[in-house]
Amino acid sequence: MKPGDSMLFKYYIDVVTMIEQDGTLIPMFVKWKEKLYKVDKVLQVCDKFSMAGGCGKCYQCLFGEQIRNLYWEKDRWFLETNVFCPEIS
Repeated sequence: MKPGDSMLFKYYIDVVTMIEQDGTLIPMFVKWKEKLYKVDKVLQVCDKFSMAGGCGKCYQCLFGEQIRNLYWEKDRWFLETNVFCPEIS
């Protein structure tokens, strides 16, 4: 991490996911603090290491005006964010 970078946190979350016939995963909604948020658009998908720890298939997602990285790690989803939420972890 470089000076001035904010710390990132990793939270395993529930995700409503569409699985296409070819096995492609498409995240549709994420559940964060008991509220569902619509994934407006998946901007990019790539294999990537998370700065919060772990790795997997990274889905860069647009939620309204915010961009967040959502990771498919083995068989579950986690969100990488700069928001600290001890009640979720």
